[in-house]
Amino acid sequence: MQEAAGVFERAGSALRYRMAGPGDGPVVVLGAGRWLDHRMWDPQLPELWAAGYRTLTWELPSPRPGDRHARWRKLLARKESAPSPDAVPDVSVPVESVPIDHVRTYPTPVVRENLTVRGLAEALLELADRLRAHRQLALVGHSLGGQVAQEAAFLRPERVAGLVVVAAGCLTLPPRLGAMFRTVPAHRWAKLASLAFASRSDARIRHEAARAAGVDAATQTHAYTAMEHLDKSRLTQVWRAGVTSAHPEPDYRIDQPLLLVRGEFDRTSRLGRQAKRWLDRDPRAEYEVLDRAGYLANLDNPRAFNRVLLEFLTARHPVPRTRRRGHRAG
Repeated sequence: MQEAAGVFERAGSALRYRMAGPGDGPVVVLGAGRWLDHRMWDPQLPELWAAGYRTLTWELPSPRPGDRHARWRKLLARKESAPSPDAVPDVSVPVESVPIDHVRTYPTPVVRENLTVRGLAEALLELADRLRAHRQLALVGHSLGGQVAQEAAFLRPERVAGLVVVAAGCLTLPPRLGAMFRTVPAHRWAKLASLAFASRSDARIRHEAARAAGVDAATQTHAYTAMEHLDKSRLTQVWRAGVTSAHPEPDYRIDQPLLLVRGEFDRTSRLGRQAKRWLDRDPRAEYEVLDRAGYLANLDNPRAFNRVLLEFLTARHPVPRTRRRGHRAG
């Protein structure tokens, strides 16, 4: 099994990634949900590897402890030694690889990006190219990760074999006639997002988000643990990126196979309210509601989630038989 991990940055959008699984297997990209990390996919990875798939998981890096004000120090230093107006700064960072054993201690950059779903999608596509994942990708994403997956398919549909969107609304559906705020521009949504968190402490935000994450106590604990290192500024930034990501496209259709997945007790995402319109618009869309599961359906009911995920992948993004036999023989 080939393994690599690192941090990739493209024009201010940073991704922390981990790639593992059979070296010649079809690539499945798994994007972490809002405020979560790669560990949310732990119940899925062994089954994907055993089925012959190679996985690329990604998440947002966060500042190291004690570096929360480094961005402002860097801005002040930049003012003192400002480059000439004609200078074009090179902010790209080459893909780096480290042993998988060191993933949890790999140093992450100070977060300084202008976080947007489109920027993350562009970074993800370039990362896949840099990692030489040249064949088509199956994109799986939860919440923010599902939004990034949709945007990647919108930008480069030829790279996408199929989409699995978990607990995320549709970015491109036009609003219903008479819907409130249908004309609110993105910068107004950004202000509203900041105001929504203004009177709440980061501890309260984490507590409320963890309670809404799932029906199982272990799922709620997992969500809280993933958010422990995020301060209020980062929590707000990520939430704002999600709520400002929609761009209605009346004539757009997702031509790739599409699987929408939602837990029956999910009250957080917009997927339940949008599923019927989404299915009516995109002819290749399927919809699964998992029993005994909430917002983090893949953690609340991993057995059911793994079943529908692998059924979709084997039908829409199959492992070639020669590779499958070779993998099992190995």
